[in-house]
Amino acid sequence: WQLSPVLLSLLYRSSQCLLPQFRPIKFLTRSFSSSLHCTLMLSGRPHKFLPPSPNAHNLFNDVIQRLDRSGTERSKVAIEKYMRNAVLSRGNQTPAINKAATAALHHFSSLPAVDIYSAAFLLLVSNNIIDDHSAALQMISKRLILSGEIYEECNSQLRERMLDDIEAVFEGGSVNDWASSDSFSGRVIGPFVARHPERRAVADRVLRWSHRDHATSSIWLRRAGHVSFVTLVHNRLGRKPATDTRPAGGTSEARYQRGAGGDE
Repeated sequence: WQLSPVLLSLLYRSSQCLLPQFRPIKFLTRSFSSSLHCTLMLSGRPHKFLPPSPNAHNLFNDVIQRLDRSGTERSKVAIEKYMRNAVLSRGNQTPAINKAATAALHHFSSLPAVDIYSAAFLLLVSNNIIDDHSAALQMISKRLILSGEIYEECNSQLRERMLDDIEAVFEGGSVNDWASSDSFSGRVIGPFVARHPERRAVADRVLRWSHRDHATSSIWLRRAGHVSFVTLVHNRLGRKPATDTRPAGGTSEARYQRGAGGDE
């Protein structure tokens, strides 16, 4: 079985209509996580993520359990309304998501970087839930990038495949809203490039994302080609970047989801 994030989203929404008193996404995520063998079709070719080990699956499930426990229905409704239903939510605000991810990392602190990496990308591609995506970004940022662990020689395989996997996440449809795109750009892509030993070559590759064919590439990947460097530039200039890049009111749904700095 290979289920796309879009199909998972449709299944979830259908089950919500039929059984509103339950939280079926917990069932969907755990039932399909082992069979979603981290493969996406991109431009007619398969992209394979690192196959998660049993320990990585345990970390994946632990994060979801923590997010399920801390989420509230009130926050879920508010977040999905704010995001114009472009994503689903478990009902967690950012502090709760970061707390869950940090607690899970602490609980599984003995796992090697490869397990953290594969669990995080499994969270990113297995569904369209913003809590899970944000937790994955926190795991990648805190444990792999900011710690410098991904730049160690023993983790060169992870470092070399990072941008390929990120491209696959975007092009595969797992990132389909401005908030997820900008969070990915500011928390993972930008810092990864800034600390990379070959930062100039890596930065050039990311910048080239913004010049890809509009008809065949993800708008969010093209957006990330620029936005990934916004925080870095502002930090260098000593300025605080804007926290909300959406355009002012009176815009169409498509333009709202692109936000300022998209194709327009």
